[in-house]
Amino acid sequence: MTEPSTKLYDLSLIQSMGSEDPKFEKNIINLFIDTMPSVMAELTSANNARNLELVKKIVHKMKSSIDLMGITQIKKMIIAIEKLDSPGTELNALIQSIGDTLPKVYTQLGQITYP
Repeated sequence: MTEPSTKLYDLSLIQSMGSEDPKFEKNIINLFIDTMPSVMAELTSANNARNLELVKKIVHKMKSSIDLMGITQIKKMIIAIEKLDSPGTELNALIQSIGDTLPKVYTQLGQITYP
């Protein structure tokens, strides 16, 4: 496998679940890359509507995928969002940061090569 030196993800959970089967790993990665952009769009829309309750529901839904992919940087942001009491600058910054980080993760995951 070829991977960038500073990984934003950790696939060890997926690897252990799939008994290190490259097909399983690749399927999970592709599912993540295919579904997360629409979830991110929902999150942005909910934030633009200043609907904190919906934002929290969406990030809660994202958390399991983020955990599975071992993306600790985004998990920390999700936890911070779940603790917020009101929409505003901090929420906007956290969502922007998630939105900036995910494409980097997609790029890194797309660079993994399988036998």
